[in-house]
Amino acid sequence: MPTGGVDVTHESIKSWFDAGVSAVGMGSKLITKTLMDNKDYSTIEEEIKKVLDIIKSIQKA
Repeated sequence: MPTGGVDVTHESIKSWFDAGVSAVGMGSKLITKTLMDNKDYSTIEEEIKKVLDIIKSIQKA
C-alpha cells in the first residue's frame, strides 16, 4: 500500500492498482494545508468522494 507519490488523478491511482497494490494512501495531496487552514470541509468531502469514485471505477474495470 503506497502512501507517497499517489496523486488524486485517475491515471495515478490506476497505475498503482495496475502495479498490483490493493490500497493507496493519500495525505496532503488529498487534504491540503490550505483546505484545513480554511476549514473548508465541504471541499474536502467533495474531493474524497471524487477519489472514492475513481477507485470504484477502477475496481469495476
